Amino acid sequence: LQLPHHVHDLQLERISQYVLVTRQRGFTLAWEGGSGSVYLKLSPELVGRACGLCGNFNADVQDDLRTSYGVLTHDVEMFGNSWAEAEPHGARCPAVPSGFSSPCAAAEAHVLLKVEEVCAVMLEPPFQSCHEFVSPLSFMAGCSNDLCMSGPEGDVVCQVLSEYARACAHADHPLHGWRQHFPQCARSCPAGLQHRECISCCPASCNLERTCIDSRLACLDGCYCPDGLIYEDGGCVEASDCPCEFHGLFYHSGHTLQEECSNCTCVGGVWNCTEHSCPGECSVTGDMYFQSFDGRLYTFAATCQYVLAKSRNSGKFTVTIQNAPCGANLDGSCIQSVNLVIDEDPRTEVTLSHLGEVFLAGQYRVSLPYSDDLFHIQELSSMFLQVRTAFGLRLQYGWAQFRVYLQADAPWKDDTAGLCGTFNGNIQDDFLSPSGMIESTPQLFGNAWRVSSACSSSLSPPQLDPCDAHQQAAAYAWEMCDVLNQDLFSACHQHLSPATFHQQCRSDTCRCGTPCLCSALAHYARHCRRFSVVVDFRSQIPDCAVTCPATMQYGTCVSSCQRRCSALSVPPRCGGECEEGCVCPPESFYNHRTHTCVHRSECPCSFLGADYEPGDVIMTSAGVQLCLDGKLVSQTSDSGESLQPNVTLSSSRPPTDMLCPPGQRYQNCSEGADGVLLSRGVACERTCESSLLNLTCSSHEPCVAGCTCPPGLLKHGDECFEAASCPCLWKGKEYYPGDRVSSPCHQCVCQHGTFRCAFRACPAMCSAYGDRHYGTFDGLLFDYVGACEVHLVKSSGDVMLSVTAENVGCFDGGVVCRKSLVVNVGGSSVAFD
Repeated sequence: LQLPHHVHDLQLERISQYVLVTRQRGFTLAWEGGSGSVYLKLSPELVGRACGLCGNFNADVQDDLRTSYGVLTHDVEMFGNSWAEAEPHGARCPAVPSGFSSPCAAAEAHVLLKVEEVCAVMLEPPFQSCHEFVSPLSFMAGCSNDLCMSGPEGDVVCQVLSEYARACAHADHPLHGWRQHFPQCARSCPAGLQHRECISCCPASCNLERTCIDSRLACLDGCYCPDGLIYEDGGCVEASDCPCEFHGLFYHSGHTLQEECSNCTCVGGVWNCTEHSCPGECSVTGDMYFQSFDGRLYTFAATCQYVLAKSRNSGKFTVTIQNAPCGANLDGSCIQSVNLVIDEDPRTEVTLSHLGEVFLAGQYRVSLPYSDDLFHIQELSSMFLQVRTAFGLRLQYGWAQFRVYLQADAPWKDDTAGLCGTFNGNIQDDFLSPSGMIESTPQLFGNAWRVSSACSSSLSPPQLDPCDAHQQAAAYAWEMCDVLNQDLFSACHQHLSPATFHQQCRSDTCRCGTPCLCSALAHYARHCRRFSVVVDFRSQIPDCAVTCPATMQYGTCVSSCQRRCSALSVPPRCGGECEEGCVCPPESFYNHRTHTCVHRSECPCSFLGADYEPGDVIMTSAGVQLCLDGKLVSQTSDSGESLQPNVTLSSSRPPTDMLCPPGQRYQNCSEGADGVLLSRGVACERTCESSLLNLTCSSHEPCVAGCTCPPGLLKHGDECFEAASCPCLWKGKEYYPGDRVSSPCHQCVCQHGTFRCAFRACPAMCSAYGDRHYGTFDGLLFDYVGACEVHLVKSSGDVMLSVTAENVGCFDGGVVCRKSLVVNVGGSSVAFD
């Protein structure tokens, strides 16, 4: 692999002679290929959930020697043998016999004296300054074993001393300059670099968005840039010479980019921008790929109804999406509808359905275009519906293409929450939950914004690549999605890298085939239009060709505004928006009754929900009106008024008796004297979770009869609580007011359903070096000799993680010089040899 490299949620990079494998909120593994040393540090989320030769990571050194079958032992050989990795069809590795002898048992006396003399240097300066942080005794024992095997002279001496120095550095007490006392251990470096005992595992980078995660190792030794310089592209550069990245492309310092909303100049790796007032855009595409207002990309299995965006401060608007399982195996998610509610008033609710229909107040289907004081709704093209509000929101729904785009004008900056994030320019806090916590994974974040308690929350499933699960579609997905990297889209590459779009395309196409392929290509083409690059991919890819109804034509950027007969009867409210789809040619208008494009003189007129043919004369409150060129023309005066229909809601459900838990009462779906449902039953019941969202129940939500809590109380499980007594939910567990959640990294207290936390840093690392030396996460040091592939760490529970290691000999004498590693996370595997 060419490093740095990403494999799903794994980041691989090289720092000096180390290869680092990192997973956000998971672990960091450092592999030093020359000596075969391995260092593995886990984050607090995995406390008590590990097993293998690295122990169980529970802060108790006494129970680290637990076998793979759960037995606690003091027999190191029994412990090590139990974690041998057996290949399904390979030869079984021979077990290590109990009571294996030390290599020093057969050594001659003069050799032992020399070995003891060499290893004893760890008791003296400069190593002595580290004794209070890392005991040298176990390292001295390991030193004796290693030197008895290889001899007290040679490179092994430097290797064992290096291991103790590294342990000190990992404990945040590096031994700078120790090699000066041992000239044979001096390290040479390439020109421009110098050897350092403590290189940051998250060193200064020209990419300022680099995230230094909590499971990073403290530091590593090796060759690196002198202080004040930054390692970039194989060499050391001044910070002022750093390039700047934009959409996957790099620009040299001093380069200027002119964008729609800003003019930016690259200054030492940072874009120095003059901002203009511009909206932010959030999108949901394909099989639940989200991009927040601030640009954070993530995905999760979203099969419920979720808050896409809402106003945090004023409660002015709430946008939700309703999803459902879809795909051949029902293992994907598709958008069923998009809802917009204004001022928490159900009467202002707009629902866009997956059939291209529009409902007002949750019940009434309307013909388009529709306008009132709050919003303007139109069919932008045959593929897109659009809602534009009077206060700076624009919602576009590609109902047949699994795409939603939500734009918020600049005044809404720092005033949004939900799956679209916080719209404040900081992607780090986009995973803000209703309880005020920053969630660690997309799945936990998504579940926090789940609307209905009637829909079960989704657990974090193993992140299996859809192309591994649907291997029959993998070749088609790879071939078809590769068009993003080819000539058809090449004009856009200089503006926007296709890499992330290609990954989404491949994943979606494997899961749901051609419809998702075309949606993914259209998503990239839409972004290209922002740079004035028009790509008509549908005419070049037969699988994505669009067949328009008779008399209509396809365009990559079109709008049906004022090109529908029904639009002629209302005042024009067109913006500059456009989307791909079918519309009528210029000078013709879409007749929704005949579903054809006609000349304006053939357009019917719409009035009070009824249509009138050209030439019809009707009597209205404004006098006699003539239908002419698609609109009513007064025959008695120059003024007229368009009225909206008056409608009522009626529904009835028979009452039902049911035995409810103590403190609850049964809500049926009966209606009041005015024909309006008295309640929505359990479908709209306020719970401890939903109260944090501060949502108004949608009148489009179907009534579900059942047991509910009295007014003023909130339900949690089968009990009713006052709001101040509600528990806090975090990572699938619940905590009651006053309960504390603590780990080496944080301490939180539950108050009124939300957490108040104080955070602090914490280390936890496992090491394996030489042919037998191991240190567990909890601090147990032991020796285990074996020629088998063994588990350094293997997760328990729902986190799919394993790291296996195997000693590799390099001399005829049986000396082990390095280790080969295999890292497995979810469906991803990385091998080091």
